[in-house]
This record gives sequence, structure tokens and C-alpha cells, in this order.
Amino acid sequence: MLIVFLILLCLVLWTSIYAMYFRKEIVAWFANRFEKDEPPASDEPPEPIRYKPEPEAKSDG
Repeated sequence: MLIVFLILLCLVLWTSIYAMYFRKEIVAWFANRFEKDEPPASDEPPEPIRYKPEPEAKSDG
């Protein structure tokens, strides 16, 4: 039982040391991964969705 306790303690300590050392990178990653992105700005309105193809122009040739 002592061995299991020491292994768990070691895992907790290493995880906490890693988290404390890389906390800025971890926070930046979480912010980039889970925050909502703003849509890109555009000067033109989006084109409407067309479900049917447009009729082709008939040529005289």
C-alpha cells in the first residue's frame, strides 16, 4: 500500500511541477482552443446561397 501511495504522490507532484512551469503556455492553449473566435471582417456582404444552377446563356453560334 505504501508503494501505491508513493507512486500516486509522485504522479501528482510531477503533474503539478509541469503545470506550474508551463502554466502560461497551457493557459494560452486553452484560450486559443476554447474561446469563441470573431468572424473575419469583410467589406462585401456574403453571396446568397443558390441551390439551383443558373440557366446557361444561349449562344448564336
